[in-house]
Amino acid sequence: MLRFVKLPLLSMILVLYNMMYFSFGGDMSLMMSNELVGGFLFSGMYFSLVLEDALVMFGIVLLFFEIAKSTSTSRSTTVEHIFSMFIFIIFLLEFILVPSFGTPAFLIITLLALVDVLAGFTISISSARKDINVTR
Repeated sequence: MLRFVKLPLLSMILVLYNMMYFSFGGDMSLMMSNELVGGFLFSGMYFSLVLEDALVMFGIVLLFFEIAKSTSTSRSTTVEHIFSMFIFIIFLLEFILVPSFGTPAFLIITLLALVDVLAGFTISISSARKDINVTR
């Protein structure tokens, strides 16, 4: 189980998207627009949560845990940052090259992966700088 700790959490969304893409033959627009939860609010407006929006919300929650994980300074953190960079590159390539992934929701998730990479490196460098003690 400890081997999977090094995988970035946002890779779960990447795997989910690809599983849905290959299981539905590439046309995901109808499936992504399916309503998961819906109902009327007290204001009288109808609220509808579709699968695409739920994946973005799930990505935001995962990004929080990724940023919390990047505060530790260990050798595995460096490996995880490298994996996070690969995950971002895969997100970006799929957004650019795969027609079904060229949606605003997938772009937002791609940007979450970019924030994961940038925040991970920034927080790790700041944390590592505080761990260094200089004595004369």
